[in-house]
Amino acid sequence: MSEVQLPQYLALASSLQQHNFPISPAELQGLLTGLICGGHPFDDKSYLAAVADFANDGQGLSDEAQEVVTLLFTLASTQLTADELAFSLLLPDDDAQLVERAEAYSDWASAFLTGMGLMNLNAKSLSEDVTEALGDLQEMAQLGVDEDDDMGEQAQLFEQVVEHTRMCVMTCFAELGQRPAQGPASSETLH
Repeated sequence: MSEVQLPQYLALASSLQQHNFPISPAELQGLLTGLICGGHPFDDKSYLAAVADFANDGQGLSDEAQEVVTLLFTLASTQLTADELAFSLLLPDDDAQLVERAEAYSDWASAFLTGMGLMNLNAKSLSEDVTEALGDLQEMAQLGVDEDDDMGEQAQLFEQVVEHTRMCVMTCFAELGQRPAQGPASSETLH
């Protein structure tokens, strides 16, 4: 089984800027992943309006921006529904400064929580595991890098945070996310 390849972070960031789309790739993937993990249907394109509200003050998205958003929604959906734990966060590459990666992570986690919040979930009906995962993500979204501390140690801690985030995401999706319709058995027709 082949692994889903995410777009290269800097190229995607450049493309978003080129199309006057004021959101980072990390924020965009975080928001879309939050929507999906909160139960957003795979065949409902209302996520485009949610992204426009979040990133573009409700202004419509250009065709190019819609293509990028749709691509990232599809990639996140594909990763989340893969048989193995294939989901990965879209963050700057490992060769980027740790401070930059940590800021992108914080944006990702905050946007994920926003996406989950947009799904109007009843907090009282969430399982203990999901509640704990969301609490962990809230805390981790506030983490930063102290440039005065040992950067090697902080890099290790950062990787642990990213891995824990993946597990939190998978927990939320496993309990709240919808599964895509399977082939011709679906009665809906895409136009």
